[in-house]
Amino acid sequence: LSKTPPVNCIAVERLSSLGNALAACDRVPAAGSQQCAALFGCAVSGASFDAGTAQCTPPKGAALPENTLQAVLAIARNPGTSAIEGIYQLSTASAVFSPALTSSPTDWTLSLNFIGGGLGEPTGTAIDGSGNIWVANYNNAVTELSPSGAAISLGTGYTGGGLQESFGIAIDGSGNAWVANEQSGGGVNSGLGSVTELSSTGAVLSGTGGYFAGGVDFPEAVAIDKSGHVWIANYGNSTLSELQGSSGTSPGAALSPASGDTGGGLSFPQAIAIDDGGNVWVANTGANQLSEFSSTAQALSPSGGYSGGGLNVPQAIAIDQNGDVWVANFFGDSVSVFNGSGAPLKTTAISGGGLQAPGGIAIDGAGNAWVTNFRGASLSEFASLGANAGGAPLSPATSGFTGAGLAQPFSAAIDSSGNIWIANFGNNSVTEFIGIAAPVRTPLIGTPQSP
Repeated sequence: LSKTPPVNCIAVERLSSLGNALAACDRVPAAGSQQCAALFGCAVSGASFDAGTAQCTPPKGAALPENTLQAVLAIARNPGTSAIEGIYQLSTASAVFSPALTSSPTDWTLSLNFIGGGLGEPTGTAIDGSGNIWVANYNNAVTELSPSGAAISLGTGYTGGGLQESFGIAIDGSGNAWVANEQSGGGVNSGLGSVTELSSTGAVLSGTGGYFAGGVDFPEAVAIDKSGHVWIANYGNSTLSELQGSSGTSPGAALSPASGDTGGGLSFPQAIAIDDGGNVWVANTGANQLSEFSSTAQALSPSGGYSGGGLNVPQAIAIDQNGDVWVANFFGDSVSVFNGSGAPLKTTAISGGGLQAPGGIAIDGAGNAWVTNFRGASLSEFASLGANAGGAPLSPATSGFTGAGLAQPFSAAIDSSGNIWIANFGNNSVTEFIGIAAPVRTPLIGTPQSP
């Protein structure tokens, strides 16, 4: 039998150790004790730990917690920038809860890993209005999990309707799921892929082969605008397709030309996002550029797209509440940021925070960016561009946030409780980071908003 503990034991051990660190303060008579002072000094963001003196030093002028509730909230909100080693050392002095960690963690996040429901090389992730998690699978199925991680879809997942080598997924305002399928059977769209629509219960709404009008060609990503229209990034012919959504009279009908929308620097588009003005933004892997189109499909970016800012095989794109555009650079181990006019906000890309072949990106309700590291098996966090240190890494510099069962994490989505759900392409699972982000209203249509 394997001696390796189940991955979810990591969450139990971290939780027990956090409890022990709090108990070291809570079990003494006075809140002003040495143990409490040590805890409060270690809990704040930016605190450092000196192994020689076994003491934490908070940043100058930092407001320290005054009780254990404030201390645990500070740790939960800054799981990668508090004094991680110092908190662990405090936990070893009070063995109240077990099983506990036997060495210091890389961060203080809590995460759980889930399997089942048809997960098979999971790719895109989206969350509906009820908090259910929807996952597209490269292995020709869609998985649905409840907010507690229990499988809602059967063991084979939702199948049919043209699902084949699925990547992108989005949920519309009616709770229907739209899935981009890279390929299709030879009798459907000459094998060039399709878009599948599923009801909120997983029933196929798009017919046997899916939708493929309007220039659909090897589609990689899908997004829904506030009018309910469905936008698709076509890797195969470097175009965009626009389809009528479920609220229209003819769902799946083409709103784009038969050959798709062109221009604006489109070149092997990989990812798509829509801002609050209805403008469509696309990350182009073929030319290290971004494209922007109006809600009426007019190219707003120049023929060469928007460039600069350290773009290097942009793999994922997301837009924050201020209309600024975040891009994950798969080959650059970095993140680029642009304003709503397509100008880079930083001349060089942002690095650090554990970035390693980043492939997915999501913005939380506070404007912080969360990035999945496909090769790093980790999650990175960056401060909102509206913060004093906008874009600064908030996750551990080398490792990022490590979680239960992370393996080739492909994409991330944030729910209305601030949980982050990550599809693990490498081991057919989904990881939940518990309450780590600022909550987001779901489904995500336009930029992220607080519930």
